[in-house]
Amino acid sequence: MLIQNEIISLIKNHKNILLLTHKKPDGDAAGAVFALAAALKKISYLCVKILFEDYNQKFNLISTSKISHNVDKDKIDLVIILDCGNENRLGKFEYIIDNKVTINIDHHISNTNFANYNYVVSNASSTCEIIYEFIKKMDLMDEKIAAALYAGIISDTGGFRHACTTSKTHKIVSELLIFNFPFTRIYNELMMEKTVDEIKYLSMVINNLEIIKPYHLAISFLTFEQINSVSNKFTGGLVDFIKNIYGIEIAVMIIENEDGSCKLSFRSNYTDVNKIAKEFNGGGHKLAAGGIINANIRETKEKIIKIIKENSQCEMV
Repeated sequence: MLIQNEIISLIKNHKNILLLTHKKPDGDAAGAVFALAAALKKISYLCVKILFEDYNQKFNLISTSKISHNVDKDKIDLVIILDCGNENRLGKFEYIIDNKVTINIDHHISNTNFANYNYVVSNASSTCEIIYEFIKKMDLMDEKIAAALYAGIISDTGGFRHACTTSKTHKIVSELLIFNFPFTRIYNELMMEKTVDEIKYLSMVINNLEIIKPYHLAISFLTFEQINSVSNKFTGGLVDFIKNIYGIEIAVMIIENEDGSCKLSFRSNYTDVNKIAKEFNGGGHKLAAGGIINANIRETKEKIIKIIKENSQCEMV
């Protein structure tokens, strides 16, 4: 893996830079992109653009840059992909990285090292924790950048509850809080407050919930029709809600796509769900992972239960 100075030199040797992340970016992805974009724009000769697919407007709270809706691929010298485990997760923007110089910066243990240059730190709490180190080394930190990084870190650590939180994570946050930004507002709006649409989703998730007691497993789902009945299409965080049910060790959220396939989100307190996600063409972290399967909801649930039953490590003792 390249060292930080080599990545920084590589960035500075290009002029027109595009920042990408996975489709439907979460707080860590959005925070990392906004923070790095704001930092690089302080380098006068760099032209930095951002592209998001299905951007959630709640992240306007930490926005530091204008978001482009399209880009002239021929004018891009370098593409930096943040918080994205593989090129397929770029969605409709995957074509942009073809025949381009690419840098992949991420913290997912399942990252496929798909770029020309890869900087993957799997023991980092978040991609924002990694980006913090780059920005600190370049001495470009300010309050807006600190706010974006803080938002990303609290997002991927679940407000410092997840096992990925380390003493280093807390040290970084303490250094970010030196800067004057509304951390209480950011925490409340991103971690605590729910929109009416999110509450509608939660009611459907509860109604569709199934508990498999012998395996301390909770599974719920949203059909495409249910998702289409709500104006806000962002369903992130629902799996964490069912994981918080007392006595549950593994939580699975199934989201039906328009084409009938199903997107899966896995969460756990102790079980390595990254191994389970690999059975569904996915991956992520040991305690938080995702996948996808070309099957309907009923078939998907049956396969999930079968895999967990066959995997002895998924039984609580």
